[in-house]
Amino acid sequence: MRAFWITENVAFGPIPMHVDYDDIVRKFDVVVSLIEDEEYRRYHYDTSYFEDMGLKVIKLPTQDFRAPKLVPAMWLLGEILRMDEKGMKVYVHCVGGLGRSGSIAAAYLSYKYGLNHEKAIREVRKKRPGSVQAREQEKFVERVYKIIKRCREDILYKKSLEFLNKLSEDIVLTVSTAVSVYVDIADVFTENPEYCDVYLGMIGELIEGKVNYSESIDMDLVSFSKDLGAALGDKFSCILFNIDSDEITLILECFSYCEAELSMILEKYRDVLSRKVSKEISVTVEYF
Repeated sequence: MRAFWITENVAFGPIPMHVDYDDIVRKFDVVVSLIEDEEYRRYHYDTSYFEDMGLKVIKLPTQDFRAPKLVPAMWLLGEILRMDEKGMKVYVHCVGGLGRSGSIAAAYLSYKYGLNHEKAIREVRKKRPGSVQAREQEKFVERVYKIIKRCREDILYKKSLEFLNKLSEDIVLTVSTAVSVYVDIADVFTENPEYCDVYLGMIGELIEGKVNYSESIDMDLVSFSKDLGAALGDKFSCILFNIDSDEITLILECFSYCEAELSMILEKYRDVLSRKVSKEISVTVEYF
């Protein structure tokens, strides 16, 4: 089996066939599978063999010709970096070893080295022509690059991303259907639209992965961010999204003298936010 190396320790390629299993065990410490459940059955692929042989297996199911979901993908890229830095050999695969795995490979070059998305994709295509097949996958690599670029320039953004990565890790590992998401209000509600786009988009993705990013910044969410930030400033401490299978409860903690401004803003944007996440949003305000 041929693997395409993008760093000394990280490679990507096609799904291993049965004849490749022992080769994988000899060469790698970690297998990252991006295929869906139906593809495991179709190709008679069983990662338990690798686990029985002591390898770590990470699964991030992604539809063919689509891009991985951003939140778990950012967590995955962080995991790959940690394993790479420890000298562990990591093999990332989809079925053909071009689109999905190529997208993660290119995103990893941006994540680790800060390469812009165009250069990262070119580097991966040099290793394997035809990699990163779809426009959505190219946009995914671009999005990762923009987040990493912002992290390098803005320590607050970096710390906030670390928080979301930890949150994503908890969800990935526990496969929880209900989660409380605490985010510092200073991190979320700012007049910088990219913060709003990333955070509310990421929170949306946590809701069963049903929220898709638009190619441009969502102006409704930007307006919500600006209005709330301008009216309340630092007058409240945190926001809580309590997510379950039926609804989202949005809880804001703030000083009591903010009641009028808060009620007006929430009334204005509740329906907008509900549509964005395709779930009913109920609001609870806790004063102190």
